Amino acid sequence: MDLQKYDPPEDRVIMKSRWTDEGYVQKIFHKSEKKEVELTIPFEDMKEVLIGYSLLVLPNPDRQRSSVDIYRIAAKIVIKYQVNDQSEDYLLFLSETQKDLATWLQRIKEMNASVYVTKWDLYQVPAEDYRSHYESIIKEPFTDEAQLPNVLDTTKDHQEHPVWRPPSFYQRREHKQTIWDERIKKLTLFVFLSNFFVSLLWMPFWRLDDEGTFSNGMFLYFAAILMIYIFGSYVRKKQPVYQSLFDTILLSGAWFGGLLGAKLYTSVPNEMFYALYVNVITFSIFLNGIFFIGRIPVTKKNKRSVTH
Repeated sequence: MDLQKYDPPEDRVIMKSRWTDEGYVQKIFHKSEKKEVELTIPFEDMKEVLIGYSLLVLPNPDRQRSSVDIYRIAAKIVIKYQVNDQSEDYLLFLSETQKDLATWLQRIKEMNASVYVTKWDLYQVPAEDYRSHYESIIKEPFTDEAQLPNVLDTTKDHQEHPVWRPPSFYQRREHKQTIWDERIKKLTLFVFLSNFFVSLLWMPFWRLDDEGTFSNGMFLYFAAILMIYIFGSYVRKKQPVYQSLFDTILLSGAWFGGLLGAKLYTSVPNEMFYALYVNVITFSIFLNGIFFIGRIPVTKKNKRSVTH
């Protein structure tokens, strides 16, 4: 499997790729220039090959979250090649059958490149991590096929083949988390202001049912706000433990503050505040319940081990 197609350089689309007698050929579409070019990386420019593990979790919808994962063993092939006198880059491939791996061994002989193996799991490691930290991978020269991953075999033990996680991986994750946090702040501000103005301008005219609470139609409004928070921010596990309590207080302040403000221009009966109180209590139970249930720790006996 050619992994370049799934992680192409910015502004490019890898349309097709193939191997020829000269080397590796890509047909690339440049988005900005709107043109297709063909790039050939000759065998003589390929300086080093690294063969590592790629442990793929077998899908099994019947297993529970806490059950032991079963991994299918594949081989991750990393080719370091010379771009020019000053820079190098990497090609990434996945071999999932013994026949395909044998084809790769034959192809590697044509490269006349140094060949190494590693016991580390290179699962889903993008090319940018190799560019910055390839030399940190613990590897040894390839001398015998017994060193290679036993492709198509399965294992439950991930300790022998920890996932390679260089510093650039954690820096990228931290950057994504920062972007996500900024989005959550904007979402929170939007929800607060929109709810304040809803309770200020619309809520005073809502109908109350015989029990003195808002009608079912109005309750759908609270359900919609609940869904916004669940899918907008609670899908991430790295929320502080007090987040749902903070959101409950924030929204309650917007609702009650808006309804109090409405008394400046219209009559708001006390029954309206009681109805809002009932809905806030119901809303907070669901909001906090979903938040905390979603954070119950689930410990797998064979959770992926990683390098640091």
